[in-house]
Amino acid sequence: MNLETRVFGGIRPVILFLGFTLVSLLLGGCWKESIVWSPDGSRAAIITSEGLHLCDAQGKLSPLLVPKAYRAAWLGDSKHLVLAVERPLKDFAEVAAALGPERTRQLVAKAEYIWAPLEAGSVSLKDFEVTPIDDAWAVLIYLRDKHSEAFHKIMAKESKDEPEPMTVPWHSLVMAKMNGDTLELGSVLYEGLAQLQGLRPAPAGAAVAFTTHLAPSPDSDNGLQLLVAPTDGSSPAAVVATHTAAHSDWTPDGQTLVFLKSSHTPNGDDPRVGEVAERTVLASDGHIQLAEKTHEFAALVFKEGSRVRCLKDGRVLFNTTDIHFPTTEVSQSREQFFSFNRTLDVVELTPLIPGEKLKTFSRSLESFEVGPDGTQVLVGGDNGDIWLLNLSSGAVEHIETHLGSGSHFPLPAWQGAGQFSYPRNKSFNRTTSLELILRQAGGEISLSREWPQEFLYKLSGEERPE
Repeated sequence: MNLETRVFGGIRPVILFLGFTLVSLLLGGCWKESIVWSPDGSRAAIITSEGLHLCDAQGKLSPLLVPKAYRAAWLGDSKHLVLAVERPLKDFAEVAAALGPERTRQLVAKAEYIWAPLEAGSVSLKDFEVTPIDDAWAVLIYLRDKHSEAFHKIMAKESKDEPEPMTVPWHSLVMAKMNGDTLELGSVLYEGLAQLQGLRPAPAGAAVAFTTHLAPSPDSDNGLQLLVAPTDGSSPAAVVATHTAAHSDWTPDGQTLVFLKSSHTPNGDDPRVGEVAERTVLASDGHIQLAEKTHEFAALVFKEGSRVRCLKDGRVLFNTTDIHFPTTEVSQSREQFFSFNRTLDVVELTPLIPGEKLKTFSRSLESFEVGPDGTQVLVGGDNGDIWLLNLSSGAVEHIETHLGSGSHFPLPAWQGAGQFSYPRNKSFNRTTSLELILRQAGGEISLSREWPQEFLYKLSGEERPE
């Protein structure tokens, strides 16, 4: 194995920096999981660009409770949450102290490999890709601190704009507990350079599943790995599978994780050929105990943002591209929902959206969530459309929202069976006037009627118009 492969896990001559700014890694197109209702429906975690707020079922909004929190998931008791929180590391000394000796050595090796030809002037920063991509800022900070004067000259030469002060995002998975109307932060379950995705607590609350970018390895491709951590912090997080999709789910008994994984080392962000698989990860007493092998059910094509959800009746629901080979219609392909019953000896895949309705449905189905009673599915579709699918009848309701694309609007979220919140745009010009609607059996209410407009801009990712 040559030095290039050892240091970078395979370098490809593509752009590392675009104007020295990392591209957003948020999954799911224009949707973001910004609204997360507690299982009892009494309150919701609200995630904005600033961090976490709470609101009650009438829309009463709390102050900012956890700055820089960017994902949240409730445990079943509606009193505890697990949060993904980011904080900045200001220099490489902080990075090294957080990472430990071995991981620091890997980063230094990457950075010095870049520096030699960079200093000689034979290459540009744009000629390198760092894998995993979460290491990129740490590499830059190292070069800035170790080769300060020479590095700043190169930065000034390659960028017309004055570079902003650089920090390294450090990500932590943290337990939190409701204390009246406030939150108390507890133990840290996991931390590192990688952004955290797909938070999924076990039904009994003993553990939480989540995904991050792969740790450095010879075949690293910026893919994802699925991990599980005990919520009491009693042991380190364990890797369940690598090269997975972002969103897994627990079986009803709370001991097994079902997920999508590649059957080979994939190439970058290309669609992945793989399987729907499961692996038992918890013992009956709730402690982590990984089964020796995984069990595969069905082959499919998936993307990193694809999801799998387990229903109480034993069925597993997932989205996948509905392609039959050979075909001349790859560019016109659509995703479909399929299900199968994992408790049966024979796996039979059942498409869930009737054929005549599939052509009118959203092409991408990865931004979806199943309702608490397992009878309906909310889908955040293309161009900000929202769809409601009845799993029993196949009936589809298109909720007209006129959100458009380009911003990270709150993904529709279930408050309870048959009750959900979703965003609506009250205007039809370029100025977004976002409203958060709560739809219940008795009708609709506006949760955001008293929310400041500035807060709504932060919630949607929109810039305030001048």
